Formats: sequence, C-alpha cells, structure tokens
Amino acid sequence: MCERKEERGTAGQRKDIPVPPYFFMNNDDLKYAIENGIINLSHIQEQVEMNKREEILKEYRNSMWKASDGYWKIRMTYDETGQRKVFKRRSKQDLEDLIVKTHREKVENPKIKSIFEDWAQRKFDLKKISVQTYQRYHQDFNRFFGILGEKKIRSIEPEDVSNFLEEQISKHNLTAKAFCNLKTITRGTLKWAKRNKLIDWNVQELFYDLDVADKSFKKSIKEDSKEVFNDAEMKRIVEYLKENQDMVNFGILLMFVTGLRVGELSALKWEDWDSNTGIIRIRRTEVRHYENHKGIFEVKDFPKTEAGIRNVVVPQGCIWILQKLRNMSAFCEYIFSKDGKRLNTYSFRNRLRTVCKNTGCVQKSPHKIRKTYCTILLDHSVDNQMVISQMGHSSISCSETYYHRDRKNLQKKQKIMDSIDEFMVVSR
Repeated sequence: MCERKEERGTAGQRKDIPVPPYFFMNNDDLKYAIENGIINLSHIQEQVEMNKREEILKEYRNSMWKASDGYWKIRMTYDETGQRKVFKRRSKQDLEDLIVKTHREKVENPKIKSIFEDWAQRKFDLKKISVQTYQRYHQDFNRFFGILGEKKIRSIEPEDVSNFLEEQISKHNLTAKAFCNLKTITRGTLKWAKRNKLIDWNVQELFYDLDVADKSFKKSIKEDSKEVFNDAEMKRIVEYLKENQDMVNFGILLMFVTGLRVGELSALKWEDWDSNTGIIRIRRTEVRHYENHKGIFEVKDFPKTEAGIRNVVVPQGCIWILQKLRNMSAFCEYIFSKDGKRLNTYSFRNRLRTVCKNTGCVQKSPHKIRKTYCTILLDHSVDNQMVISQMGHSSISCSETYYHRDRKNLQKKQKIMDSIDEFMVVSR
C-alpha cells in the first residue's frame, strides 16, 4: 500500500500521486530492503529513467506536430553552431525516442570545445582570471585543439590526450612556457569534465605520466644586446630625452630611473607621489583587453602581482622630472594626461620606438628599460631586499634569473680583457 501526497496540477486542481513506501526509509532500511529482495532495484531504476525521459520531453512536446504526410515532426537545434533542422519519424513514440537521445548526447556527452568554454567562463565569472587571461585561453584553445576540440568528451581516452599534448610540441615548435600554457587549459577542461561526471579517469595521473623531456622544447636564445640598453645607448637616449622635453619623453626618462612597468607609469596619479620624500607609491596598473577586435585600455586598482604593491624610491637628482611634469598637468588626476585624458601605454611604447630610431639604438620595448634598471642595481651590488622592493618582485631569484643581463659593449669588453696581465702573451 502506497502513501499518497498532494500535488497541484497546471490548472490548480488537486492531483494525488502514489508515493512508494521506500520514499520514507532511511539509508540502512533501504539497503536492507534491496539486498533481501523486498524492493526491486531494477524497477526503481526503470522508474527513474522514465521520470528523466518525461522531464526531457516536457521541454519539447509543444514543438512537436503531426504533418499532413502522416509523419511526426519537430524542429530542433542540430549542433553547437545553432543550426536548426526538422526531424521526422513515422510514430510519435519514435520521435520522442529521438528527442531524448539527441538531448542526452548534447547534455551528457558535449564536445570538448563546449566543456572548455564552460570552464573558462566560470573562472572568469568567479574573477579567478582577468579579461586578458580569458582571451589568451581562447586564443590558445583555437590554436592547438582543432579537430580534438570538436570531439565528444566520452569518445576520448587518456592516451588520446597524452598523444595530443606530446604531438603539439613538435607540430608548433613550442617553448616550455607555451607548452605550460597548453597544459593549463587542457588540465582545466578535463578537471571540469571530471567534476561534472563526464569522464571517470584520473586527470592528474595523466599529467604525471607525460613523457616530455626539456630538450623537446624550442630554445629561445635572447642576446643581451636586445634585452638591455648598454651604457652607450642609455647615454644617447637620456640626452635625447632631456633635449626634447615633453610629457611622454619625461615618462620614458622616469622609467629609466625607477624601473616602473609601463602600465604602472601610465596609471600613476598625483596622489601617488610624495614630494617630501620622493617616494612613488605603486597601487594600480593599466590593463588592456579586446572587444570586437578593438583594444580597450583600463586602469586596474591593483598592480600585476601582490609584490607589485610597493614604494619606489626616486633618486633625489631626478626629482626635477616629476616637478616638470607637475607644471604640465598640475590640475589633472593622472600624472600623464593630455587634454584631460589619461595617456595609455601605447603612447610610451610608440614614442620609445621613435626615440630608438632617432638615436641609432637597437629597437627595444619599455620592458627592456625595466631590465636595464634591474641590471644596473645588481651590477652596483645593491642590497637584495632593496632590489626586489624597487622592482616589485617576490624574490631575488626572479631578478637575477630573468632580468640581470650583460650591458657592456664590445669595446668595453675588449678593454677589460686587454688590461689582464696574465693574458698578455708576447710573440717571439
């Protein structure tokens, strides 16, 4: 005998539907009943499947119709492109079977591309990644996944993913960093699939077992001459900037004596500079993202990294740069402003190219100014703690490994070698 519970129909009328007795059992009683044949588990599963089927069909029933040719028909979305197609079957039952099958394939066995998009969107919605990172994820996915991205998730095995990852290294001549980015979006997509019970294999184990040696990657050899400004180049550029004084040139000059990131420079407000101490407080930076293929520049109220929040000491002999800038934009919120509008990083990048050309120097980006600054600090044996404080790095190893370069030109190196007595081997 079943209990009964009350439910209201669509018109508000009362409906009494049977409630099975096991509805009110606790887990132990239910387990005992199943094990002892009191409850038919296959029957329960059948009822569950029927209920699932009914829930799916509720969504589509109003779209079904019986055509004049005797066929039952429905117009449904055919694939992820949004294309719609008319499906037909001889009987209503057959059409309903098709609807249920199509729906389940779409929901329970989506394409890898669809899973990736859901994962990336959730990361972005939860503010775990920036707009730029979100866009880079999509760029990397479109670059690498191709055919694999169109495959259904339940049709792939761990070895398919392993082979795919290993093949991308030689196919695209990847650096270690590029491969790391590829692994990030692949791991994230698969973990999202695992979380949603679309796969049942161990994602982490797959990445542990990857057979990838360091020698597999493209080696990026960066010459010192292209990474930093040497003594001669810096002197020429500094003199040029002093002779051609305007707001943008002063900004470039300020980067040379503070090591600021160009995004930090562009986002500076007058409230960030303490004229009494000469300290510049770094609390924000400019970020760029794309909307409809158009670059959008915005100020973010925190720097690139947590370590980026810092107080930068400006040499006393260079305070005049900020004083000159004060005269140019005294009534503006941002230090670098023109006609009431903040100058974005493009202004400084573009100007530096012009300056390098006019001074006969190798073309370099604003980031190379920052590397030059760090190299000078390390060459002058500045205390490690002060180096990372000025640079906004989390450790000295970052400064030494990625920023410290050789700034000596060939003539200076030759002079040093010629001054070493031990190398003075005179011919007979």
